[in-house]
Amino acid sequence: MNKKVLFSVLVLMICVALVGCGKKKEDNKKQGKKTGGWDIVLTDKQAEIPQEAKDAFNRALEQYDGMDFELVALLGKQVVAGTNYMFLCKGKPVVPDAKETYKIVVIYNNLENKANVSSVTDFDYTKYVNEDISYKNENVVGGWYVEIPSKGVVLDDKVQTIYDNALEKLVGATYTPIAVVGKQVVSGTNYALLAYGKMATADENSGIYLLTLYEDLNGTDEVVSVAYIDLGNLTK
Repeated sequence: MNKKVLFSVLVLMICVALVGCGKKKEDNKKQGKKTGGWDIVLTDKQAEIPQEAKDAFNRALEQYDGMDFELVALLGKQVVAGTNYMFLCKGKPVVPDAKETYKIVVIYNNLENKANVSSVTDFDYTKYVNEDISYKNENVVGGWYVEIPSKGVVLDDKVQTIYDNALEKLVGATYTPIAVVGKQVVSGTNYALLAYGKMATADENSGIYLLTLYEDLNGTDEVVSVAYIDLGNLTK
């Protein structure tokens, strides 16, 4: 009788241990999407930018020294006494061994078509990865207006496949890719994708979003989070 009881206890302990291991593996998988460092990915592609915005950018940069910029995308514009344009750029200080990073560059173009650089700030995309941040209506008087280009950037084949597979599972919004700006190797791989987005319930309003895409070790793709980026906060 004692042997039977002892045997039953051992079986129960083994079952508990196996369940615990399975839960630990699942917890690790979930944590794996959120831990570890992100590496910046510098795109070699440029989103479609209206010519008047490019012209304002080029005029402003004629008077700006100390840093080289390469346009990536027009994120938004703001009508004031003239127009403010907000660009995502790759920027590198004009000093030896300088590193290229993403910058938010605001250009002011006045009513006489004279342009200058209003501000240059770092774009820290890591604040938005793995974060679900809801849409807000920016398109009010004095706010930033986001105009989605007719077509987005074509991503590298691997990321394009992940993006297409992951977006099939999302409803209620459409996204137009700007660039993959970051990558994180975990138990699988996370990609930080910057995109124009339009909500199905928000009429003609649109905005800028950071999508965190995840590909697990089995090749399953999903959107981990969608973060709305308030353009007004990018220059603060």
